[in-house]
Amino acid sequence: MRSFTLIFFLLLGTASAAFAQTFSIRGRVVDRVSGETLPGTSVAVVGTPQGGVSDGSGAFRVGPLAPGTYTLRVSFIGYVNLEQKVTITNRDENVVIRLVEDNNTLNEVQVVGQVAVERETPVAFSSVNEVRLRESLSSRDLPLILNETPGVYATQSGGGTGDSRISIRGFDQRNVAVLINGVPVNDMENGAVYWSNWDLGDVTKNLQVQRGLTASKLAVPAIGGLINVTTKGYDTKRGGRVRQEIGSNGYRKTSLLLNSGQMKGDWAVTVFGSRRKSDGWVDGTFDDAWTYFGTVSKKFGKHQVSITGLGSPQSHGQRLFATQIASFSHEKAVEIGANPAGVREYGFRYNQHQNTLNRWTINPDGTRKDDYQNYVERVNYYHKPQINLNHFWNVSDKLFISNVVYFSQGSGGGRSMTTSGTDSTGRIDLQGAYDFNRQNKRLIRTLRTGTTDQDVRDTENLSTAFIRAGVNNHKWFGFITSADYRINEFTTLSFGIDGRYYRGEHYREVYDLLGGDYALDVNATTQGPLTRSNNSYILAPNGGLLPSNNNNFTGNQQSSDPNRKLRVGDKYDYNYDGITRQLGGYGQLEYKKGPLSGFVSATGAATAYQRIDYFRAPRVTLADGRSFQVGTGITFVPKLDGSGNEAYTGMESVTVPRQQNTQYPTTAPTDTTLFIGYGNSVTYRNTRGENVTYYALDAARQGPVTSDVIVRPGFTFKTGFNYNLTEDNSIFFNIGYLNRPQYFTYIWPGTSGNIAPKFKNESVFSQEIGYSISRPSFKASLNAYNTIWYNRSATASVLDDQGAQASVNLSGLNETHRGVELDIAQEISRKVALTAALAVGDWRWNSRGSYQILDQNGAPNGSGNFDVRGVHVGNAAQNQVSAGVRVEPIAGLYVRPVFTLFAKTYTDFDVTKYPDNGVPPQDAFRLPTQRQLDIHAGYSKTVRVGGGHDYRITLNGSVLNALNQFFITDAPVGGVTDPFIPSKTFVFFNMGRRGTVGLAVDF
Repeated sequence: MRSFTLIFFLLLGTASAAFAQTFSIRGRVVDRVSGETLPGTSVAVVGTPQGGVSDGSGAFRVGPLAPGTYTLRVSFIGYVNLEQKVTITNRDENVVIRLVEDNNTLNEVQVVGQVAVERETPVAFSSVNEVRLRESLSSRDLPLILNETPGVYATQSGGGTGDSRISIRGFDQRNVAVLINGVPVNDMENGAVYWSNWDLGDVTKNLQVQRGLTASKLAVPAIGGLINVTTKGYDTKRGGRVRQEIGSNGYRKTSLLLNSGQMKGDWAVTVFGSRRKSDGWVDGTFDDAWTYFGTVSKKFGKHQVSITGLGSPQSHGQRLFATQIASFSHEKAVEIGANPAGVREYGFRYNQHQNTLNRWTINPDGTRKDDYQNYVERVNYYHKPQINLNHFWNVSDKLFISNVVYFSQGSGGGRSMTTSGTDSTGRIDLQGAYDFNRQNKRLIRTLRTGTTDQDVRDTENLSTAFIRAGVNNHKWFGFITSADYRINEFTTLSFGIDGRYYRGEHYREVYDLLGGDYALDVNATTQGPLTRSNNSYILAPNGGLLPSNNNNFTGNQQSSDPNRKLRVGDKYDYNYDGITRQLGGYGQLEYKKGPLSGFVSATGAATAYQRIDYFRAPRVTLADGRSFQVGTGITFVPKLDGSGNEAYTGMESVTVPRQQNTQYPTTAPTDTTLFIGYGNSVTYRNTRGENVTYYALDAARQGPVTSDVIVRPGFTFKTGFNYNLTEDNSIFFNIGYLNRPQYFTYIWPGTSGNIAPKFKNESVFSQEIGYSISRPSFKASLNAYNTIWYNRSATASVLDDQGAQASVNLSGLNETHRGVELDIAQEISRKVALTAALAVGDWRWNSRGSYQILDQNGAPNGSGNFDVRGVHVGNAAQNQVSAGVRVEPIAGLYVRPVFTLFAKTYTDFDVTKYPDNGVPPQDAFRLPTQRQLDIHAGYSKTVRVGGGHDYRITLNGSVLNALNQFFITDAPVGGVTDPFIPSKTFVFFNMGRRGTVGLAVDF
């Protein structure tokens, strides 16, 4: 009996212990699309008092909980609330909670197919969510936060706000597609991206970088990758944010965000506005900007319509010209082997474009009135409002149609001085120009009275040096129409059309006469002949014919009076429009079943280019012995010897006798092209032995010269697959071939209007393989790529044999980019999370060929052969290490130091320095390794006041370049730069230590 009793109580104790045993639910909260962790997410167990908030790595833990099935209720600002069931058996359970952004704009963009999805899309990508942007962007341009992403190299370039540049895997941003909500924003003429056009850090929900082949379905994709900026759409909950930031160098920014939430009738509105000013860390790089953003959305039935408008009218000072290393620091010059002798040291803030200017005037009583001001020669001013209209239609369970129509109109430009002389301070000599202009009265004529000569001078002052502006306005219309059709449960067919029209207006105008009353268009004067090629002619100063080189000429190519007085706002030097039209389509077949997903896609497009010159000399083709037409608004007057004058205007048909010009071989083609500049004439002898002369009038009466339309096709093919090996592991592979036309600026290099001697399509072949792990406390992706770029075009600024500024135009360059990239996120503990990135690349030129030097007017002025086989691609770091640790010692308080290292960066290459002489080419100068530490910290707390409304208060700040280390970030080639000699290497350095602090209230 005693034994039985003992056994009974032992069994009862065991059962009680088993019944009392408890466990926990542990996990990580991430963005469903990007996989980015979401710190500060609320996690509650429904029906129990258990709950908590995710830490800096997105990790959470709730418990103790007895075995059973529970419902987790997960909520985070800007995301749709989620309830997920979890069953506990006899151990702790690990889960990954994937939240969907409460943002219609993001969902729409996903449908259009521009956003890569974790464990589905077979491309290498990284994402930065709204939380990371708020914590780490600070006062920087948006692309600079991407330096924590493998394969990405972003710099602030000269230091002006918005002047940053970014490259992916060694391909600069002209070859990286940048999208805002799925809409392309790269300049259609040259592919450039001007980050000053948008200040979107406060309204960006997700910033995704896709490297190599991308998920984009645009008809003409980019080579290096894609950056997709997804802005806020609307949240279902009403709320907003007000934020105030201040920082070093006079930085201050005030912003306000309001969203209506989902209103009656399924309407929703989000608006944002900000005001930003700064003096800039670099001398003269002031910043003055406004930003506005708004979205209105409406759902009705199976349709959803939204309209988004955004823009940032701004002006900012620039530092555009790289400088010798010793000009910034003799110590840094010596460290890398450069000789600082004879070079004055100005410091790292040095900007040659900024100086003090005294705009003195003379009072009526003869005394002088001083007016001192800090003047920046190089200033960018621009406003590019953009409007997107989206329509989405769920036709049925099988068919979805999306339509996006967008429009932008940019206006503004950049100013500069007509001369680059410096004063004793090493800065632009503004005062010398002003003082000279105030007293410079031009000699008009000389009068003789008897034996005495008397000079007569103009009553107005001539400005020989003044501030000009290069204006680049544009209008851009586009649409993207696509459809997704579900063939069956596993297969989807997507197809669509992408169309764009872009017209850019480019001209130079007088901006500031610096004390004078007028200026003269010195570029409108005759500059001399060229050698003969084909049967094309220009006018010589003596009135005779001179041969030209296939429409390239340097004679009086402008249809304007060189003696015309130019006032502020007058156009001069060049004035042309560039028109780019593009129409393409795509088709994609996508398959998803179980762990396997894959796609096959193809695109095709045609791009048409045309140029309209308003200052170029008109052209008339004399079809000898036949008739020809004179362009609208153009007047030509043939003078027949002894027969009087007869004028032909408009579109009249004129019969010209067969030409018998003994100056040239009789075997020349019969058709003759004449270019006739302002005030000049062309004379030739006809079959009757008569001299016929053609005269041109001023530009206002001659009208524009319109080029032929140049049409270039392009296409792409790409395929890839993703296979989820297990619940945590997956692999992907992709391969593709791209063929795209050259940009407008490579077909018409420079401002002269002369067509490049040869241009062919560029092509790219790319392969990539990757492996990823995604677990509750650990995430990693490893990928390797190989990309070959064929027939790349390039232009560069150089000096010709006479020391004058010239440019190089070449095509046929080949380059190979290979590398490995690693991206890691690790939860070390509940309070410590690590992020790291590693990239190792090998990017080299691999071609030989010929180049042509063009003078300032775009006319041929020399040529040569080059060999750059094995030379490293320059001006981007090929090796990269980034590591960040986020420590959250108590709930809501975080400290996040981030360390970045960039190595294996070479100066950009100058093709003229690599002659094809049978000797292996010398590699460019390798720059020192860059190391920088940034520190971000903040504290957030949710406060409930009044009727139960929650307010989230956040105080955060950043110290950038905390150790105040200086290193070279950019080494462009141009002018007197020598890519092999450190003393002649022209560079930009990074900016020194600076910081910001901000207070935000979310409500």
